[in-house]
Amino acid sequence: MCCGNLTHRAWIKFNIIGIPTTSCITNVEIQPNVTTVANANPELTWINDVTGAFGPYGAITPAAYNDFGTGNYTSFTIVNTGLYGYYSLGAAANALLQAQLAGGWFQVAFQFNNEPSVNYKIITATSTNLRVTYGPPPCTVLPIELISFDALCNNNRVNLIWTTASQTNNDHFTIERTADGINYETVGRVKGAVNSNQTLHYSFIDDKPLRGTSYYRLKQTDLNGKSKDLTLASVTCDGKVEFTIHPNPSEGIISIDGAEPDNDIIITDVLGQIIFQTKITDSRNSIDLTDQLNGVYFVKILSANGLITKKIIINK
Repeated sequence: MCCGNLTHRAWIKFNIIGIPTTSCITNVEIQPNVTTVANANPELTWINDVTGAFGPYGAITPAAYNDFGTGNYTSFTIVNTGLYGYYSLGAAANALLQAQLAGGWFQVAFQFNNEPSVNYKIITATSTNLRVTYGPPPCTVLPIELISFDALCNNNRVNLIWTTASQTNNDHFTIERTADGINYETVGRVKGAVNSNQTLHYSFIDDKPLRGTSYYRLKQTDLNGKSKDLTLASVTCDGKVEFTIHPNPSEGIISIDGAEPDNDIIITDVLGQIIFQTKITDSRNSIDLTDQLNGVYFVKILSANGLITKKIIINK
């Protein structure tokens, strides 16, 4: 697992033909075996499933980057050689492997944290293990397999984002809001997928949030009208960070004015991959992105009051 560039990546394809097609998958874990390290510098490694994206890196990489951008992955740190522990790939992997049982193959992708090639590590496919926990039918069907639900204060609005691994007879989602944890009000409704075994992403914007700390509840309603509370997320909107970016479009050198010291700046590409990250030291920050390709990027300022995202264009 190494390449002659700044991002090391690889994928392993597992034969799952031995799992009965009627099985009910409850957990998918991977145990990496690191057989060679150029040195013992710790290296963060991301793992995610890319089932369905068979083929060379041209097919694997976009699928992996999509999962990395949405938090759909697990990770571990490589230091030395050896057989590492088992790492669960999460509910999305369970649903994908369940759908692939008849196909007989399941894939995972590995990506190093932008490591120079002189620090390479090698994970050997033939001695890396996939552990699958499954039971006999009938499967216990959950109306929703929820992966995540987050609330972020952004430009004095609250962005609500959630991801599902599967849906069964799901008509719609309802978003409810409360300030005291007792009295809830409905602020939105989003159509569900009815039935799905794919990872699906949803969002809703509350453009008139409450001041201070509030709580959002995600509720799911079946086709038959039966509802179930899924989870809660809290957010605090006491103020907002205002900043400007210029020039925009630019040839790669941008200035960010107005953000506060100790705020974090994170810049990502359209796939969600972080290309730049630092902490603000003063009210004006100059950033050099001339090594990036032409295209659209997103500048995110993270403070105690929330997250603000703005789009920039590089055109050299």
